[in-house]
Amino acid sequence: MLSKWFSASAVIAGAIGIGSVNVQATPRELVGKDASGNVVSSGWTWDVSAADEPLVNLVWIRTEGSNFFFEKDAHLTSASDPLVIRFNRINPSAKTLVINDEYVTNNTGADWTGFRMELSSGSVGGTPNFVFMAHDGAPGIGDFSIDPFTQFTFYNNNSGVLFNGGSPVKSGSTWFPGSQSDTGLALVANFTTADSFSLKEIPVTGIVIPIPASAWSGLSMLVGLGLIQGWRKLRTSA
Repeated sequence: MLSKWFSASAVIAGAIGIGSVNVQATPRELVGKDASGNVVSSGWTWDVSAADEPLVNLVWIRTEGSNFFFEKDAHLTSASDPLVIRFNRINPSAKTLVINDEYVTNNTGADWTGFRMELSSGSVGGTPNFVFMAHDGAPGIGDFSIDPFTQFTFYNNNSGVLFNGGSPVKSGSTWFPGSQSDTGLALVANFTTADSFSLKEIPVTGIVIPIPASAWSGLSMLVGLGLIQGWRKLRTSA
């Protein structure tokens, strides 16, 4: 994994040196190549800020039905600014994106006592356009590993999730969420008209502030709001 990371970073760093005046990096299509050399497209593009581009890479892992599994590799250098990855759908039959696992290096200079992931995409009738769920419909996050953290809490109708408890991710160390897990963390679209969103990853340092009870939500609450129906429509269209 290390050789893959540094190889990808070197290529990206060379490109960013040419156009570093841009605030936003150029969107790239999220694709992979299978064993036969065939291009496997997710139907999405992704981009980050020009400053973060040398530090972030998305790598295709596998495709399973209408799910596109990818790994996210990143070096986080700020404890106060979130890493923001923007996704835009470029194909009406785009696949459901699933975080297979992550390789996150803590270069922020502070230990992480928690970690937040948020999907920003707007909402319809109070229901977010994109939410987190186990890709196979398992309760919560399934067996998606969050070690050394021990607990998770969904908030904002499942468009955000907080990992905390257990031991902190030490400054200078690497965190491997999803490692050796069978359950990927899906970024599920609620409506077929929702074609863009941002994934924000936010390290938490110091005391973890509990999520207000009014913001808690389980996946069962979203069923009545039509989330599962909308998700199935999107998957069917794929």
